[in-house]
Amino acid sequence: MKKLSLLIFSSLIFTVEKAQKQISIDSASEYIGQKVTVCDSVYSIKVLPHLTFVNMKGNYPDQKLTLVFYKKDLHLFNMEPAKLYLSKRICVKGRISNYEGKPQIIIRSLKQTEIK
Repeated sequence: MKKLSLLIFSSLIFTVEKAQKQISIDSASEYIGQKVTVCDSVYSIKVLPHLTFVNMKGNYPDQKLTLVFYKKDLHLFNMEPAKLYLSKRICVKGRISNYEGKPQIIIRSLKQTEIK
């Protein structure tokens, strides 16, 4: 019985450790290098030949967070990000990186996003 309890407890610790922390979009730049969940509104989208940028909580260059979609990954989505996310409130999961002083998350899977 002790072994079973220890196994269950260990599983719970591992699950909690792997869970991504939900943060405020205003503090995104404080979490560079960490996996997080962020929820807020999409303000603008910029589509380039090989990239799509989705700007959250502000228009470029005043956005609080940018989501980056590579063209090679777009086939994994049921619709283009420009149509799917514009003017919507969404939650995203991923590792925050820094690009030219601004926080960004690279989106490679539909599982990383959820429309609220």
